[in-house]
Amino acid sequence: MTSVLVPDEAASHLGAILLAFNRQIFGALLDEAGELAELGQAASAVLIAGTVLEYFERSPLAGVLPPEQRRQIAEWRQLRNQVAHGSATAPTVRQARQIIDGLRQILTATLAPGETVHYLPPEAGAARAVKGKYSGVPTSSGDFIKRKREEADLEDRG
Repeated sequence: MTSVLVPDEAASHLGAILLAFNRQIFGALLDEAGELAELGQAASAVLIAGTVLEYFERSPLAGVLPPEQRRQIAEWRQLRNQVAHGSATAPTVRQARQIIDGLRQILTATLAPGETVHYLPPEAGAARAVKGKYSGVPTSSGDFIKRKREEADLEDRG
């Protein structure tokens, strides 16, 4: 297999494109985690924020953090692992918000000093414009949560 060397200037541009793309994804994931936390779904919020945390920990940027922030990230990782592996202790909404807000703050400061983490929101009605056999399948987390609540209410009444 032959490896291709990319000129420094091209690599720099590619890195900027990937960073901008990742910032959009991180922002969207953290926004969704925040919505779940607002709905009282702390465990789900921690798991989604944990996705951003895992990616960030594997990036070269994680090594430049001060020791205090690394300790905080280790605590968040431990909580995320407890949730992911079915610990009997459920996280609180407050803990979920701390992870979400803390990650957003770290990513904002680390990835783009002086800027906030933005993402491009989906176009209004884009999910409804889907054609074909999946056109009736709700695609947003809001629809999913609503459907699950309705199912739980039916089980409680039954």
